[in-house]
Amino acid sequence: MSIDEHGGNIDKIARQLKIEPESLIDFSANINPLGMPTAFKLLLAQATPKTTIYPNPDYPKLRAAIADHFVVRSHNVVVGNGAMEILRDVALATAVHHVVVIEPAFNEYAKAFQSIGATVYSYITEQNNGFRLSIPMLIDWVSRHLDQCQAICLGNPNNPTGQRLSPDELKPLINFCTKNHIWLIVDEAFMSFTFDERLSVISSLRNDQFVFVIRSATKFYAMPGLRLGFGITKNEYLLDRLHQVALTWSVNTYAQTLGEQMYAQTEFQIKTKKWLIKERKYLFNGLAKFPEINVFPSAANFLFFWSEDKQLRTHLLHKHIVIRSCANYPGLDEHYYRVAVKGHDDNEVLLEALQSVLGEGVKI
Repeated sequence: MSIDEHGGNIDKIARQLKIEPESLIDFSANINPLGMPTAFKLLLAQATPKTTIYPNPDYPKLRAAIADHFVVRSHNVVVGNGAMEILRDVALATAVHHVVVIEPAFNEYAKAFQSIGATVYSYITEQNNGFRLSIPMLIDWVSRHLDQCQAICLGNPNNPTGQRLSPDELKPLINFCTKNHIWLIVDEAFMSFTFDERLSVISSLRNDQFVFVIRSATKFYAMPGLRLGFGITKNEYLLDRLHQVALTWSVNTYAQTLGEQMYAQTEFQIKTKKWLIKERKYLFNGLAKFPEINVFPSAANFLFFWSEDKQLRTHLLHKHIVIRSCANYPGLDEHYYRVAVKGHDDNEVLLEALQSVLGEGVKI
């Protein structure tokens, strides 16, 4: 069965297997298994009458809620129909011709810049370093290839590896990019799963920096069907360009309403933290028991691993379990996989399925 460009295409997989989508357990999409906060369901009902009128295209309440959470001005916030639209907007706004993507990475970085005619170069992190980006090595490489680098895209935490760099680690790169007028685009779509906004570079942004941060509400608040993403920068030139290229009414009324209240869901955030700390450890330890698997530490709500079995995804599909093959990520091959951390029962089912596929001798 062919590898999908992204995880989560359960309908397509179910049709290929000739089964109902509900019979599949999806570990390929990194969505909070707790579902939406309870309050969101009431908010959606309350928002329905408002869908008969256009939303304010400036989204003042939504941008203010985001700005208050990150202690920035509303002026510094742009919103859109998911993080992918924000990525498309920043590609149009920067209008660069040469971009470096830190790989392996979410393939929409390259696609966004290729869509504007830019040439994309891959800087591939090394397995023997756990796919952890070395900032000094990157700066050295870019210094020798300045003609190929007008922008750098990196995920933090990275998808699919789960590696995260601290603001202190990123500071030399931010300073280097600012000095050389290179746009640094930091995708923090999974940063909410660290439960500490001090780990975000947003708190240290300055007006003179060439930095743009992308965030997503989709994964943490379990709303991929509604789509809400946003970006933050203090660079006035970039803000002006972003407003020029942004689509009008890009956020629907439902997503707008939930976004205005998402950071008030403290009980949900606490429950999510307790779930992730417990279940990520359980799943990591379970995967680590298999001699055929090498699992990497992760700062996000998913785990990345290497397996001797190049057909592991296919074998698990026969058991109605969907995992993400990472074979289509630059720098990776058919041996690499990513699995979402889900609820305990589902995580247990995955480990039991792996036990039957890889080795009955492993005790879960």
